[in-house]
Amino acid sequence: TFDYTTKFDLNFTSAPFNGFNKTTPNLGTVVFDVSVYRCDIGKTRLVAAVADVRLTIEDPLYVCIDSKTDDIVVKKITKFILKKDDIVGYNAVDNGDNDSNTFVKDKGKRVVQVGTRPQALLFKDNKNIIIQGSALLGPATSSDRYLARFAQEISDDTATTGDFEMQLEVVKAVSAADTVASGITLTLYGTMIGIFVASVLF
Repeated sequence: TFDYTTKFDLNFTSAPFNGFNKTTPNLGTVVFDVSVYRCDIGKTRLVAAVADVRLTIEDPLYVCIDSKTDDIVVKKITKFILKKDDIVGYNAVDNGDNDSNTFVKDKGKRVVQVGTRPQALLFKDNKNIIIQGSALLGPATSSDRYLARFAQEISDDTATTGDFEMQLEVVKAVSAADTVASGITLTLYGTMIGIFVASVLF
């Protein structure tokens, strides 16, 4: 399994804080850690030692982006790209907007989940799928609690953006022609079952 950690930096400068009636010192750089990992729909991390976590063309993909800093949450996923070394890929999330095969769940919480179905072209071989993205992080609660923690005035909408990247092992799919034929067969089979049920019940 692949588990990557990336750091988000937010620089603070000196600012007067009315509550203490004095200027706070320069706090330098506060580093926010997040971990990015493949999970199931219930946000449980998938572990290679427990199960085969290689992604197949039939599998939905769930990825969790987890803030590791107290009171800092993932406010938004701004970018989520799926690609390979030899394939440009596509944006499942672009500028905060997800495509029709993708959802982003629990924005504003410590762990945000992205769910998607990767396009078939990413399963033409066994090379890893590369996921690259950006997340917007910020304080979880009111500015008062944030002040208590960092001892300076900062508004609720202050956030920092950073990039993350991970890789996924995949299972090579059958040929594109076989995949299309299989999909047509399943569709026709489902239609026939539906007709049979309708004729029996009605």
